[in-house]
Amino acid sequence: MKKISSILIILGILLTMNKVVYADTLSDYQKQLEAIKLEQQATTKKLTGLDQEIAQDLYDMMDLDSKMVTFSSKLGDLQKRVDEVNSKLTEQEKALQNSAQSYNSAEEVYITRLRVIYENGIPSMLDIFLSSESISDFFSKINVLTSILQYDKSLVNNMQTQKEYIDYIKNNIEIQKVQLEQLKYDTEKSSNALENAKTAKENKMNEMKSSQTTLKAKAQALAKQETEASKKIQSEIEKMLDSGGSFSGQFAWPVPGYVIITAKYNISYDPFDLGIYTTHTGVDIAGSGISGSKITAMESGTVTLAKYYGGYGNCVIIDYGTSTADGNKYKSLYGHAERLNVVEGQKVIKGQTVAFVGTTGNSSGPHVHLELYKNNKRVDALSYFGGMKFVYR
Repeated sequence: MKKISSILIILGILLTMNKVVYADTLSDYQKQLEAIKLEQQATTKKLTGLDQEIAQDLYDMMDLDSKMVTFSSKLGDLQKRVDEVNSKLTEQEKALQNSAQSYNSAEEVYITRLRVIYENGIPSMLDIFLSSESISDFFSKINVLTSILQYDKSLVNNMQTQKEYIDYIKNNIEIQKVQLEQLKYDTEKSSNALENAKTAKENKMNEMKSSQTTLKAKAQALAKQETEASKKIQSEIEKMLDSGGSFSGQFAWPVPGYVIITAKYNISYDPFDLGIYTTHTGVDIAGSGISGSKITAMESGTVTLAKYYGGYGNCVIIDYGTSTADGNKYKSLYGHAERLNVVEGQKVIKGQTVAFVGTTGNSSGPHVHLELYKNNKRVDALSYFGGMKFVYR
């Protein structure tokens, strides 16, 4: 008898040691999964920032393209103006040449007149009177002399006017040339600046797209790592869940008074928008004022886990043993509890409070993450409460 007792004690110690090994391994996997999720969050944040920056740069490049089209149009208009001014310059240069020739001709006539006046002098009234044959001849010569003097005066004035006109044309030509050169310089400078800005934007865009590709590859690798870590965790949980016992097969709802379902079992979603989908492993139960509410045992059984478990937060697992109704083994998991009300190895009865609703672990708000296992495989817990009405949100 003592020998049998000793054997039982040793077996108990070995089983306890085995459970500790499982717990330590599971804890390591949970830490690994937590590290992966943190890195995923950081990667997703960087990707989101890059997406926004790329979108802004695309908008900026469209704006630069629009401005370059505008400046190209301005350069086209400027070329037309250059052609028009060159045409005017050609006409004005011809006019300038004609004016210069007229000026030179007038200058020759004027110099000749001065030479004649210098050599012969201007005749006096007496000289004209004495040289006249009659009174009518006298007045005729006076009229000729007056006409000559008026012509000389007109010649001088005309020469001055032509000289001023020539100077004006020269100045106008020079001013237009300077204005055109300045306008061409400013337009080409602006166009070059826009081209450089666009090139810089394109280089930056290529760098960001390269970073985006790298980050997406990293996110995909992390998603695969998350899947592998989750499989390891599930395997360890399955090892820990088996504690024996039996029950009638009729479960009690674990969160009395709350029937709002915010996430169904086995739904697929793409958290990082990378074409890699994650499956929801349980049922999320929530509702107004649920925080701090009681979480109760769905049936009588043994607590095989009661501690903080990474993404699950404060977590309780209860093994109910074998159902006398269908002969299958059942266990349940409650995640994200605010605090626990049981310890590992504790026997609990149906309806007993095992924890209180919270938002620990990977949780977006107060709720209970419920998982039901049938023969160590997850099943839809809601299918075992056919008589209840749920609100899906």
